[in-house]
Amino acid sequence: MFPNAFNPYWWMPQMGFGQPFGFGGGQQRQGLVPPILNTRGVQLTDATVDFGIDPRQYWSLPCESIVVLRINSEIPEGGEDLPVTIVVPSAGRSTLDASTSATGAGTASGTTKVPVLDSQNNQLVGDDIEVSTERLAYIDKCRGIIRFLEFTSGTDAE
Repeated sequence: MFPNAFNPYWWMPQMGFGQPFGFGGGQQRQGLVPPILNTRGVQLTDATVDFGIDPRQYWSLPCESIVVLRINSEIPEGGEDLPVTIVVPSAGRSTLDASTSATGAGTASGTTKVPVLDSQNNQLVGDDIEVSTERLAYIDKCRGIIRFLEFTSGTDAE
């Protein structure tokens, strides 16, 4: 191709109706991908198994959303029959206190424990959770709901 002598910027992509500036014809949109919400530690209390999350990731979500929830921690010994909750921030702080042990009640102030439900509105217990799993979850921050969409409690984890 010969450069256009009348256009000194012949090497730049052209702005036209068929092709926006800076985008080639080979790039296509990949579709909608749900955001990923990672758990950040786990603790065992007398009544529940609590998973912590990153407050910045949680606050960046809209009031109602569908996310991929990544479970990165094992259930502590003795938590197999206890209900599972996620400690969500309510004041922008970390959700689990790093200074406490895994068996202490180390939830930071300004947090709330939200029970994790399955697709049939049953409370999940420690046996239902496996380490290094990803579950599609519905989160309603306004009403305090975290529900796995594709998992039913009591069935074998996939």
